[in-house]
Amino acid sequence: EIREAAKFLFLHERLVVEFSGAATVAALRSGKVESSARTVAAVVSGGNVDPGVIANL
Repeated sequence: EIREAAKFLFLHERLVVEFSGAATVAALRSGKVESSARTVAAVVSGGNVDPGVIANL
């Protein structure tokens, strides 16, 4: 789920984030964290990613 969240952020938001930085987005997208709000903010961090990891997303 975290890998898919990192891929989603890269493809749809043009963000390069470390897997740990994508954890909040993974939790929201998987439904493990529920929110009744229309707008949700998630803190994502960490751009220190090996280019090979990005290529394998």
